[in-house]
Amino acid sequence: MLDRIRPYVQPTGEEDLLFLQRPVRRRLRVGWRAAVGAALLLLVLVGWTWWRVHAWGEPVEVGSTESVAFVEGSGGGAEGEPGGELVVSVAGAVVHPGVIRVPAGSRVADVVEQAGLLPEADAVGLNLARKVADEEHIIVPTAGGQGAADGPPDSTSVGGAVVDSRISINTASVEELTGLPGVGIKTAEVIVSHRSEHGSFQSLEALMDVKGIGPSKFEALKDSIRL
Repeated sequence: MLDRIRPYVQPTGEEDLLFLQRPVRRRLRVGWRAAVGAALLLLVLVGWTWWRVHAWGEPVEVGSTESVAFVEGSGGGAEGEPGGELVVSVAGAVVHPGVIRVPAGSRVADVVEQAGLLPEADAVGLNLARKVADEEHIIVPTAGGQGAADGPPDSTSVGGAVVDSRISINTASVEELTGLPGVGIKTAEVIVSHRSEHGSFQSLEALMDVKGIGPSKFEALKDSIRL
């Protein structure tokens, strides 16, 4: 009897293999579940973040000093940017003729006050309430009528003050300089380059220091230019 059942109870050599496969399968099963759980958690976090951004809107950083100044200065026109300054030329019966700087939005009264009036100045004909524009040239007349009546060529009277329409060789751009008689783009570029390298012109005659502008061309330009 024993001999008959012995073949069925003898070790086959597969017991160890089956024993080793069980923990391997269990570890693989546990790792798969952990991966699925991590993926689900990641999806939940991504969905929650997306909902928060779109529900509340992206955070807006408070603007810096420069950005605030840009917003406040937008929309400016010929009178200069709000908060900036204007460069105005004053001549005639004033104590301090020449180029002065005034805050944007200033009026003729502010310019006259800064330049100072001479005793013979005739301020009655001036529109002191008018706002001045950047690069404007104002001539204050004298009581004898000189100044506004004897203003420079190409000048117009606005509100009692003379607004010079001549082109400033110290501030004009290339496009503006091409409006002068006999001045093309190349000559205008040379003028601007000379001004950038040597500084502002101290006199109208100094324009002849620019290459390409001789005495004859200067004679044709002098009545259309100013400092």
